[in-house]
Amino acid sequence: MAYQVLLFIVAPVFYYYAKTILKPVEKLNLINILHLSPILLIFVFDRNIVFSLVFVIGGCYLLWLLVIVFHLRAYREQFKTEVALLLFVFLIAAIVAVFAIIKPFTQEVFFSLYSISIGVAFLMTSLLIHLSPEITESISIVVSEAYNKSTLNNIDCDEKLEQLESVMDKQKLFQQSNLDLFTTASEVGLSPHQLSELINTKLGKSFSRYLREKRVISAQELLKQNDLSVLSIGFESGFSTQSNFYSAFKEITGTTPAKYRKTIK
Repeated sequence: MAYQVLLFIVAPVFYYYAKTILKPVEKLNLINILHLSPILLIFVFDRNIVFSLVFVIGGCYLLWLLVIVFHLRAYREQFKTEVALLLFVFLIAAIVAVFAIIKPFTQEVFFSLYSISIGVAFLMTSLLIHLSPEITESISIVVSEAYNKSTLNNIDCDEKLEQLESVMDKQKLFQQSNLDLFTTASEVGLSPHQLSELINTKLGKSFSRYLREKRVISAQELLKQNDLSVLSIGFESGFSTQSNFYSAFKEITGTTPAKYRKTIK
């Protein structure tokens, strides 16, 4: 009985988590508790039917997520890694659903594979958030933009871009390892939504990508100085961890910091 309840909990918990990221403005309320009501089905139907219902319900949640992603199609070039991860998780879910329907394994083997697949998906998601802690914030802002009208109608975009470049290049704002969209927006007199839309529409990239590029450019200059270690350069440029520094540097330049330093000697 307990594992049947857990099966029905997985999809709603995924929905609650995804909604807090994709639509943070819409607060969870008592109506959202209804997403847990399918648990009552385990008292109505036998075990085999319950298993099928679990994956039908899970498929509905995946369909909801795909509709959200469809609305973000204009931003897909800015979130290649995130879209790839989403497709990977979706592929895992699809494979598990097929196995649930055709039942090629015993229940013991199936649930072992099911548990492993959930673990892998959770690990991949956690890894992405660890490497790019600002990604949830960026995605929530972009989702908001995709569903709303422009917030830049009365804004001098060129002037604000100049202000942004000034606080980044002259004040070295990017060197703050905990810098986020909200802090940067306040520095240039914009709301987070306005700044995100400004960078997306005028520069063709997300805020997180823009920030990584600024930090990598700074690191490239510092790498020309032989008296600084690669790790200290990463921290000096605003990266909070070595892994974040290496992944961002390779993403943008196509090589590692150490190899880049060798090419400029």
